[in-house]
Amino acid sequence: METAEKPETPRQYINHANIYATPFDVVLEVGVKGPPRDETKTTGLLVMSPQMAKVLAQLLSVSVQQWEAKHGEIKLTGQLMHAPSGGAQGQIS
Repeated sequence: METAEKPETPRQYINHANIYATPFDVVLEVGVKGPPRDETKTTGLLVMSPQMAKVLAQLLSVSVQQWEAKHGEIKLTGQLMHAPSGGAQGQIS
């Protein structure tokens, strides 16, 4: 019996992210920021429910804690993270 090969899932490197939230969904916009003129190219959007966003946040938090336990603290020197008043949107780059 032959089995069909699954297509490989595309992989993306990102160094920029924006998060937009409404009462109904959360959008994670990812991309690459760099030369020339520090332009940002959006390479993907993940749209999810607030419940899934909370699960994803918890999974990422645990993964980072495990990585730091093995390799040491991740320093965020030079990184930007801000959310405008109201906190409905944030950006990391």
